[in-house]
Amino acid sequence: MWFRSLRRGWRRHLGVLAVLCMAGQPVGALSPEIEADRLLMATENYLEAGDYSRASQALTRMEQLQTKLPADYFFHKGRLAWQFRNHDEARGALEEYVRQTGREGEHYRQALQLLTQIEEASVAATSAQGSGEAAIQWQEPARSVYSDEYVDNLRKLYLKDSGEEALVEHINSLLAAAPYRPSRLITPDQREGVRYQVSLGAQGVLQIQQTSYDESGKAVVNLDRREVFGVDPYVRSGCDRQRRACWLYDPQDSFREWILIGDDPAVVEDLGKALTKLMLLLQNPA
Repeated sequence: MWFRSLRRGWRRHLGVLAVLCMAGQPVGALSPEIEADRLLMATENYLEAGDYSRASQALTRMEQLQTKLPADYFFHKGRLAWQFRNHDEARGALEEYVRQTGREGEHYRQALQLLTQIEEASVAATSAQGSGEAAIQWQEPARSVYSDEYVDNLRKLYLKDSGEEALVEHINSLLAAAPYRPSRLITPDQREGVRYQVSLGAQGVLQIQQTSYDESGKAVVNLDRREVFGVDPYVRSGCDRQRRACWLYDPQDSFREWILIGDDPAVVEDLGKALTKLMLLLQNPA
């Protein structure tokens, strides 16, 4: 009887010990290679959402893994460094991406475009330093913005009291004149493609309404509210003749297409200028 009781006691102790040993094991833990892939996908999502802090954290965690980093890591590292205007780090990462992937890389063209932007920014900075001027002026004085001839002409054209109202009117006129339509054949009241309309929200908030049409012509409306404070107001544009489209790049993500219009370089250039002026005015209220 005594022996059986002792044996049952030892079995209980061994069972507890086994459970404790199992708890110390990384049950379901991902291998470093798969964890790197997961963090890379998370980085892409954070960058698309404009969450640069979390994107930076994900890249840092990837660097701490005991594994070879995928080539796309260097592309996104360069992309993030460019957002923070760290030209040297961005250039080094993007050059490493191109070196590893060559022309077959998924982001090959984007990497080259960004390297060109970095080169242009570096040349502009060197030129400005040579002339004794500041390399980048993020905030233009409010008075010079309000007295700008471009804005004054728009105020007179649209009979508006403020520069902001005139710019909104002009931007919406440009958007209405060149909507993006995928079809080559244009018919009256055609419900396809995507259209935009800009309005002002609360102080320092820019609202962009996007109306997209599906294959049946049904409209889907989304409203993008943007706070302009702390955002680089200088909007870039691009065009692709094969797509028959032009676009403005998102000020918070230099690779994301933000506002899409038809293939009209003159319109998209004026549109970018008007939106830049509008954000400058909103950033520097009277």
